[in-house]
Amino acid sequence: MRRRLDDLAANLASTVALTGTWMADNGTEDNSIPLVGTWTFTHAVAVDTLDIIKGCYRPRSFPWYLQPFPFWTAFIIVPVFSTLSSLANLQPFKSKQLPIMVVISCASYASNKIANHYIFNRSDIVSAIGAFTVGVLGNVYSRKMGGTAFTSMVTGVLFLVPSGLSQAGGITANGNGIDIGGAMIAVTIGITVGLFMSQALVYSFGSRKNAAVFSF
Repeated sequence: MRRRLDDLAANLASTVALTGTWMADNGTEDNSIPLVGTWTFTHAVAVDTLDIIKGCYRPRSFPWYLQPFPFWTAFIIVPVFSTLSSLANLQPFKSKQLPIMVVISCASYASNKIANHYIFNRSDIVSAIGAFTVGVLGNVYSRKMGGTAFTSMVTGVLFLVPSGLSQAGGITANGNGIDIGGAMIAVTIGITVGLFMSQALVYSFGSRKNAAVFSF
């Protein structure tokens, strides 16, 4: 369905030129109007007002929960999702590492969002940037605060998987196994490279500490 909506949006934004002979059917003869030639038809409505947003049909008549969320809602949704995801991974609610996990997860989302804004169609590089941010923050927290890097990085790394797949088109691949598999491989390689680079950077400034980073 989404692919058909994309095709519909492309057709509405396109220009059609027809060449041929036009026959008047109302009996009116007007020599000022040519009946043989080429006519160009262009859709008069701008593309951004066609109610198709990123391949999804979102008319203004739909309720608010079916409309795209405004930008400022990310400042509420991301911390809430990070907290619930950390609790789902059996992190105690009163644990001192829970706020750290939420902060690193929010940093992971922010770095991924910024990278997606400037880098297009490269989910591996975008995932590597997000994983590098998570790895640096987790390892620095482990060294300075004495916590566990693996525990503090779990939510942030899990945040990168659906984001990377969506940017690579894996979620909207319409059941194409090759596209989904390729997107998963690209995201996995990006996360692995980002974690490795962050760990190598942190280890270059001190003694090695086993943080089980590659247990992901």
